[in-house]
Amino acid sequence: MAVQLANINETSQARGDSRELDAKGRERLLVVSLEFSKRALEARSLEELGFLLTNDVRTIIEFDRCSLFTHMGGESRFVGASNQPVVEKKSGFTAELNGLAAHLRSLKRPLFITDPSGIRSLSDEDLNPEIKEALVSYANFAKCKGIVCVPLNYDGETLGHLFLEYLDGKAPNQFSSVALIKLAPFLASALAQRWLRTRDPRLVSLTQTTSWRDSPGLRRIGRYLPLMAIVITVLIYALFFLPVSHPVGGEAEIVAQDRHLAFSQIEGLIDRINVAEGTTVEKGQVVAALDSTELDFKTAVTRRELDLLNQQKALLKRSASQDISKLAESKLVELKAKTVLAQLDYLEWQKRLLDIKAPASGIVITKHVDTLVGKKLKAGEPFCEIAVPGELCTQVYVPEDKVGRLKTGQEGNLYLNDKPMTGYPIVVTEVAPAAEAVPRLGNVYQVKAAIRGENGPPVKVGMKGVGKIYTEKSNVYSILTQRLYTRWNEFTLYFF
Repeated sequence: MAVQLANINETSQARGDSRELDAKGRERLLVVSLEFSKRALEARSLEELGFLLTNDVRTIIEFDRCSLFTHMGGESRFVGASNQPVVEKKSGFTAELNGLAAHLRSLKRPLFITDPSGIRSLSDEDLNPEIKEALVSYANFAKCKGIVCVPLNYDGETLGHLFLEYLDGKAPNQFSSVALIKLAPFLASALAQRWLRTRDPRLVSLTQTTSWRDSPGLRRIGRYLPLMAIVITVLIYALFFLPVSHPVGGEAEIVAQDRHLAFSQIEGLIDRINVAEGTTVEKGQVVAALDSTELDFKTAVTRRELDLLNQQKALLKRSASQDISKLAESKLVELKAKTVLAQLDYLEWQKRLLDIKAPASGIVITKHVDTLVGKKLKAGEPFCEIAVPGELCTQVYVPEDKVGRLKTGQEGNLYLNDKPMTGYPIVVTEVAPAAEAVPRLGNVYQVKAAIRGENGPPVKVGMKGVGKIYTEKSNVYSILTQRLYTRWNEFTLYFF
């Protein structure tokens, strides 16, 4: 018969055709069929599966052209053909195949056609008249001499059709065709799975055929598991159990340990300055002098007054022989002269205090001290500050949230800006009892620390750096937790 409708369980024709194949050929066809079904199920995308069904199916059955129709999503359409990477949507061939796909939607049984002219001879019960006309129309259009149409049925639904064409009058091999029919459920399953994955990518994890434990990435990581276990163990020990010093510190500055101030002992105007900033002075050296003009005038007036009183006293004593009352007057003048003499001695003593002397040997560190000529100083007012080189120390500005860990006697390191990679040992000698607001740094505590060691840095007053003081030992986890909680409290303060 030129046209035959077959049931996939009916293999009588296949048995007759199987005689043409020897045992080795049947075994090869079985192996190829199994391999093809495996490749179809492992296709990574709908496009890859379509290419496989229209091209590589040639390993099972010979054909001249193969087309794939799908009927999913409420639409029947032509999706691919052999040797055609991209479907030409505007071509007449595509339009003809799309029309054929719509009529084949109701065809659920395989169809073998060796002579298209006999299609109309089938009864309407065997084949729908619309399908017969569509097949005849396409056969005339494509000039094909033979057709094999295999429905891809899955769960009672026809998801698509494989449409194989023969152009040179060669009859399709029925044994190979039956083998393809046997594979149709597997191909339909693969088609349904890839179509669902394309429509909803979230279903990819549900249709994976391999476990995530077998992924290549995990296999590569598995090679380094012993090393990773060692590293994790070391990290846990370093994080929770290894005691480390908790460093506390901030910006540092070199200052004088004790303030040595050269001050004025009496009130007066500065007349002469003998030093400038950076001048080296010795203890007792005169660094400045006050103006003595006023004292000189007062001294001359007092001395003149004393001379007049002495002359008056002598005159009264000579007159006492004639008038005894003059003797009493001379005693009063003598008392007044003693008072003026004491005042003169006081003025002479003040003149000895006009010189401002250095209280210690060192370097003048007051800025612009040489511009203070003519300034009036009160008694006890400082004129300049002198730093003793051997008595310099570092002053570290510690933020208020870290000062609670500081104690006198704690050790640390000083890193000066001119040698930032060299740490000089220091020891805390004094912690300020109250915070001080410093521009740019905020509220900080001034912590003084002595520079230890005989080969200390050649420091000068005002040199900047960073001071780190090592407090009691703790683990890294506690240190990080404390700092994180501090920042968290500051952050949440603005929301609650």
